[in-house]
Amino acid sequence: MKTHQIEIQKFKAASNNVHGQVLFKIDALLSAREPIDGIEPSSLLVMHTAVNRLSRTGAVIGADERITPYQAICSITRNAAYQYFEEDRKGTLKAGKLADFVILDKNPMKIDPMKIIDLQVMETIKEGKTVYKKL
Repeated sequence: MKTHQIEIQKFKAASNNVHGQVLFKIDALLSAREPIDGIEPSSLLVMHTAVNRLSRTGAVIGADERITPYQAICSITRNAAYQYFEEDRKGTLKAGKLADFVILDKNPMKIDPMKIIDLQVMETIKEGKTVYKKL
């Protein structure tokens, strides 16, 4: 068993007993890869929720567990690849990796965190090739 498989098992076992902020200090995993109840995953919604800690009605839930936009980006890229045992080919931009990424209309680390939900995907690159481009 790979070392990170054991770490993920420990993470899953501990996740019911530890607050999110503590988990992010040990690179917790956030990802939105599988539909839940017919709703397609949205990485920008996951990021917005983790950074702002708001419910659908606008109530703040666990304000002390908010993370930075940078931590959220790491969670949906590098850490998600690690979670799915794909870190050798995904999750970061390095020579030899697949080069899957999006280009957004604004920098999520430089805008008001409440505006993360309004970010627009301008282009999607998959395995180094453009698969979507907003006109």
